Amino acid sequence: KGTGPYSNKRYVARLALAPAWVQAVKLADRIDNIQTLVYGPEGWDRGRVDHYIKGAENLIKMADTGEPVLVRLVVLLGSAVNDLKTEMDLDAV
Repeated sequence: KGTGPYSNKRYVARLALAPAWVQAVKLADRIDNIQTLVYGPEGWDRGRVDHYIKGAENLIKMADTGEPVLVRLVVLLGSAVNDLKTEMDLDAV
């Protein structure tokens, strides 16, 4: 399994073709992961967190289609990403 930028692009491209309910599950899972993520010496390092944030932002772009099932999850994921960025003293979107 790759971890580079192309593997994330392939993942998002495949997910974009999936039914809305599958996308909803993936978005909900990413929200949960971000909200429970531990950053710092006892958790994830900065590079890994930055990569995960970028992946979450790619999911937001992919799912921001106005699909009723996804609208609220897109907002919640965006909020979770901003909260994490604020916690890490990064520029929130």
